[in-house]
Amino acid sequence: MFTKIEEGFRWIESYTNLEKKADQLKRFYRLDRMFMLLEFFNNPQNSYKSVHLAGSKGKGSTAVLIAAALRENGFKTGLFTSPHLLCYQERIRVNQEILDDQEYLNQINRIYRTLNDEKAPIQLPGGDDPTTFELLTLLGFLVFEDQGCDWAVIETGLGGRLDATNTVIPAVSLITPIEKEHTLWLGDTLEKIAAEKAGIIKEGVPIITASQKPAVMEVLKRAAQHKHSAFIQAEEIFKIENIFLNTEGTHGSLHSDQGEDLSISLKMIGSIQLNNAGLALLGLRQALPDVNRDVWIKGFAKAILPGRMQLLRESPLLIVDGAHTPNSLRLAMGDFLTLTVPSEENVLLFACGDDKNAAEMAAIAATSFSHILITVPGFFKKSHPQRVLKAFEEKHKNVQFIETPALALDYIRDNYSDLAVLVAGSFFLAGEIIKSYGESND
Repeated sequence: MFTKIEEGFRWIESYTNLEKKADQLKRFYRLDRMFMLLEFFNNPQNSYKSVHLAGSKGKGSTAVLIAAALRENGFKTGLFTSPHLLCYQERIRVNQEILDDQEYLNQINRIYRTLNDEKAPIQLPGGDDPTTFELLTLLGFLVFEDQGCDWAVIETGLGGRLDATNTVIPAVSLITPIEKEHTLWLGDTLEKIAAEKAGIIKEGVPIITASQKPAVMEVLKRAAQHKHSAFIQAEEIFKIENIFLNTEGTHGSLHSDQGEDLSISLKMIGSIQLNNAGLALLGLRQALPDVNRDVWIKGFAKAILPGRMQLLRESPLLIVDGAHTPNSLRLAMGDFLTLTVPSEENVLLFACGDDKNAAEMAAIAATSFSHILITVPGFFKKSHPQRVLKAFEEKHKNVQFIETPALALDYIRDNYSDLAVLVAGSFFLAGEIIKSYGESND
């Protein structure tokens, strides 16, 4: 039994952690094991209504928007997202807040007792132990049940079809833009990846998708037809207009096919956030059609998600973003450059995991930054910073390597204190910079 939250999460992390070890075998992905785990705890995921999200980009932001809107309407709302930036508790929130450590610890100890009960040992399918993510998902479901949540907004961890979260029966499912990622597990083509993401579509449950490439859209449409599910394309309902970004957030309007013009103001910075808001609004309308749209929009204005175009300093600009694919880096750079003076020098601090496309991201960043610093993405995930450094050196003449994120932040203070800085490439790097920046300004 654990008395400290750090001990509890260390125990959970002692199981196979696919977020840290990208080379684990596919055998660890199987839903029957998760279903059996949930059976031992009387299926907590069925004690509240849910919204389920999959996709490559924007699902965390969309989940936060939905959770904030549900909360605004008076529903006690759980939120399950990944990855975390500073602590595991970030992944499991209620009413957008991290709970007291004891609330998590109570459920961790409950899981520990059940898995280690010598009188009634659990035999899981295949003889495998659960993975870290399966235990975190179970923990989230139990916390939401224990807290008496009315709704839970659940983000997939990886893929969809075999993801541990794919044990919920949601009121509505949403799929955000799909990119080529995690090819070791999800497949080496967009169509294969889309098929895995489409695995969250349940029989008769409406599915709403963001704008997708034609091949991806066709896969999703066929999956919805097979499951007799209403298939709704957000881009056919809403058009984004009058986008305006500043350091206070994102502003614009959604023009609907019904002639509505909805004014949206978000605390979250990023032009793509208006697309996420449109997708979230459609999901909420499907789940709760009788609620006034103004309540949802009021909730959107309160949504915050750290590590996504997060403003740490306004002058000179210091923004942290977890962008780790070519497309997401391109979007983050575009928003960052919108907020800066084009003629001034600037800095990119970059690190990425070993499984990311560093070469393509180097090519994207090369023409937009005066100075580029390469570091490691923290110590949570495997990386080869020298490979990343080489990729950037091939595209840019002013690239340096700094051993740790904290030292990189010190270097920026000492050498580029008057320049705008974008931190990107990894959520784990984002977490390290947020932590170091906070400590240095205490």
